[in-house]
Amino acid sequence: MIIMGGDYEHTQGLGGADERCGGEIRYQPSVITDLYRMILSRGAFEASEFSLANHIMYRDRDDLWLTAIPAFPSRCFRHSAVFVRKDSPLTDFRELKGRAIGAVEYTMTAAVWVRGHMLEDYGLHWSDVRWVSAERQRFTPPERAKVSKTAADLEDLLDRGEIDALLAPRPRDLSKPPAERRFRPLFPDVEKVERDFFRATGLFPIMHTVVIRNDALAKSPNSPKPIFDSYVAAKRGALKRRVGTTFMPWAERHWDGCLELFGGDPYPYGLTASNRHNIETLGRFLLEQELIQKPIEIDALFASGSASWSEQAAGETASLVA
Repeated sequence: MIIMGGDYEHTQGLGGADERCGGEIRYQPSVITDLYRMILSRGAFEASEFSLANHIMYRDRDDLWLTAIPAFPSRCFRHSAVFVRKDSPLTDFRELKGRAIGAVEYTMTAAVWVRGHMLEDYGLHWSDVRWVSAERQRFTPPERAKVSKTAADLEDLLDRGEIDALLAPRPRDLSKPPAERRFRPLFPDVEKVERDFFRATGLFPIMHTVVIRNDALAKSPNSPKPIFDSYVAAKRGALKRRVGTTFMPWAERHWDGCLELFGGDPYPYGLTASNRHNIETLGRFLLEQELIQKPIEIDALFASGSASWSEQAAGETASLVA
């Protein structure tokens, strides 16, 4: 079975011979935006990384063509995903009331998390903001969202002052040398904001899960557990190698500090208590934002039996990173 997903350090070496999947699991690193276009157009694939929010939205609509596996290869704090011009006076979500925010995809997982943060921690409701998005959307936004469509480039709109902020995981502007960048994060000390958020909530927001097409699942019904096991094994290898610490200056100290903050593993897999809290929070945000119509049932999102899958024996992660 071929699994498609991002080119991450923690998926290097994923795959290998496994008769439970018909002989072999093969990982195919891919550009995430290309993957999403392929999945949303119902293209040909067997298993792939995919938006957790969008998977929940499909399930809510009884569009049951995908089953998730509780591996979560992408997590990101999203306070740092909102940008303003360098000369902007704005420094806080509360100050965005009545303003225009650009977001290419209104229903992408990052945007769901940001709107949840805005309301829950800063008292700014998503209907009190004007949203500007691309003409083609994955799902139709609710009417109360006040979403206007544009064919213009959102970064250009922000640069010209036609929108006040941009919600984007990684705008092109970040690829420029620092002195040439036009934008900055909304929060002046955004890393502190995100660290404080994690300490207060225990949430390192899940962005993506792994999905398998139900027609592929019918042909290979035993494949979810070996796929899960492959993700676990690849991540264990990354933890053992301390990926990145041998190349970047000061990376080893940063590595140690991050692992201490996250209890030895920032990317836990499986339906653990912390991951259930994470998924439940995302589901609550989706419901409040009128993107789904009923509360989620976490176990129903994932492959049968996956609630009992354990990533490792108690204490094993600590031994990997000691």
